[in-house]
Amino acid sequence: MSIRIERLDDGVTHLWLGPAGGAPALDLAAAEALRNAVQELARDPDSRVILLGSEGKLFCVGGDIHAMHEAGAGPDRERLLSAIIDAVHEAVVGLRALPQPVIALVNGAAAGAGFSLAMSADIVLAADNSRFVPGYPGLATTSDGGLSHFLPQRVGAMRAFDLLLARDHISAAEAQSLGLVLEVAAAADLVSTGRAYAARLARHPVQVLQGFKHLLNGADAGALKAQLDREREIFLRNAGTPLFASRLAAFLQRGRA
Repeated sequence: MSIRIERLDDGVTHLWLGPAGGAPALDLAAAEALRNAVQELARDPDSRVILLGSEGKLFCVGGDIHAMHEAGAGPDRERLLSAIIDAVHEAVVGLRALPQPVIALVNGAAAGAGFSLAMSADIVLAADNSRFVPGYPGLATTSDGGLSHFLPQRVGAMRAFDLLLARDHISAAEAQSLGLVLEVAAAADLVSTGRAYAARLARHPVQVLQGFKHLLNGADAGALKAQLDREREIFLRNAGTPLFASRLAAFLQRGRA
């Protein structure tokens, strides 16, 4: 996965996930690049609103299954997963702490940590062909990236159980009806819709934008960090089991079929 920052003239900054035309996935280098980009945006006085979108055919497919499998079982895999999770969690905490409002533009699939990344935004706009895929149960593990924090906030604990454990995916229309997505646009219009919405926000004084970002998210920071620590612990425990290893291998085998 590649990361590109595009600064527009009206104070809107676009944080692009790549590669263009591909399926962005989070290996260690990509997770660290994402974290570093978020840290760079936090120091950018000219960015008033952040758009988080993908140049690929999908928004983000989550962790790089190939990298996890190739690391092998045992300490090497644990070290890799631990490093990836730490970088992703730093990126998520950073996105929530940014002084600028963050608008996610979800196209195609937002799966696993990609689902978490989308939910970390202040506002989510989605293409009509998008889908939100929990993914974790299929690998015999639990969420990272804060998904178990953001979903109960938005839909309640009972609905979050249902979405995480009883659904293969959630369509854009259903995500909107549940309050996970603010607006659904035609896939071809998603970027232009997002830029128009961001431009509306960017017309407000910086002190208003930053003030509301702090008021709406500030009280949540401690709870998010604590939940990320719990997610990390349980994910790594599950990732050390033979069942996790067998599910990784099965996932890759299906991809080759």
